[in-house]
Amino acid sequence: MAAAPHCDVVLVHASASELCRMFARSPDLGRVRPLLLADDRPASVTHAYAAMKVLTQRAGLVVHDLLLGAAPQSPRTERIAMQIATCADDFLGAV
Repeated sequence: MAAAPHCDVVLVHASASELCRMFARSPDLGRVRPLLLADDRPASVTHAYAAMKVLTQRAGLVVHDLLLGAAPQSPRTERIAMQIATCADDFLGAV
């Protein structure tokens, strides 16, 4: 944020643990919103949930967005989004 103070959006691609290290003590923590990336394969969804858990528990980041890459007709996309949202709400106190 200090490197680009006039920008509204700064995209940082890193592992969840690296993001925790970078942003956990940031005075602007309330402005940070992680973007979880996943596709519709089970392993990818599990990885996105694990990242959300790490970011929530270690850095206190409780608001997340999800970018789910899937075929337009995939029958799993809605269910995956609901599962991620339910897990965030029920187990992590996140959205």
